Amino acid sequence: MKEEIHGQLQQEIRKRLDLELRNLPNQINQPQQNQQLKTPDNIAGGLPNLEFMLIYKEDPRSLSENAIEVSEADRSMVQPRISSTQAVIIQKVRRGNYWILNEADIDYMVPRHNIKINEYNSKTVANLFECQGYQSEYSGFQLIKPAKVSAISKGETWQLVERGILQFD
Repeated sequence: MKEEIHGQLQQEIRKRLDLELRNLPNQINQPQQNQQLKTPDNIAGGLPNLEFMLIYKEDPRSLSENAIEVSEADRSMVQPRISSTQAVIIQKVRRGNYWILNEADIDYMVPRHNIKINEYNSKTVANLFECQGYQSEYSGFQLIKPAKVSAISKGETWQLVERGILQFD
């Protein structure tokens, strides 16, 4: 049963990837608001595990069972890096706006499935994700690439390593 589901999921992934790749030339020719559209070829580090992305796109709630709920830590917890920029610290909280998911021993961060992005949290979201096409009256977003984080304190705090990408409708 498990192998059958895995086979069906792999087949669905191949179909969707093929469809996305066929539509890519149309998307590249129409970037939103003079922004370069992110494609698998120009995203640093490529795309993470496709199964993970497909599951998030199709049924993000199903990932909540294995997710750790987090939010950006208070500024008082933010520590300077070696350079003059500040590190973004993420901490485990109840009812956080983001989830930490571990895939192939890499910690990824994604927006919680029911996050509402508004004027109060849009700056925080922009610290964690590149927001393509965001407008205050957006109608939804698609996760293009999850953020990468690195554990500072196992299961409690993380540091943002690489911002993710969200595409707004």
